[in-house]
Amino acid sequence: MKRLLLDTNIYISAILFGGKPKEIIDLAKENKFEIIISEYILWEIREVLSRKFKVPDNRLNIIEHDILSLAKIVKVSSMIDAIAEHPADNAVLACAIDGNVDFIISGDQHILKLKKYNNILILTPQKFLHNK
Repeated sequence: MKRLLLDTNIYISAILFGGKPKEIIDLAKENKFEIIISEYILWEIREVLSRKFKVPDNRLNIIEHDILSLAKIVKVSSMIDAIAEHPADNAVLACAIDGNVDFIISGDQHILKLKKYNNILILTPQKFLHNK
């Protein structure tokens, strides 16, 4: 089964706006592929939803529960320094490496411009759905 890492922005888009990111999550719910996540990405989802979109704690708890029922948390030990312009994005790459994923799905230009990292394809939701 293919393993995917969804970047924080993909979860945010799926939760708030639906569209292609939500289609990917819905396919994962149908066991079409496995979703990998780290504690850091989970924290970042909560932080962005709380700070930027003012999502209340009780809703954040439900969102976190839903994500954890779908995704497998991996322990991240790799240290990556591939994205100097936005070092926080290196945490996504590290999770992808340690989670042995096949694809990173992102809308972040810092990550997308890599196109591939250690044989992991990096795609937008649209390109992933078109090529799956």
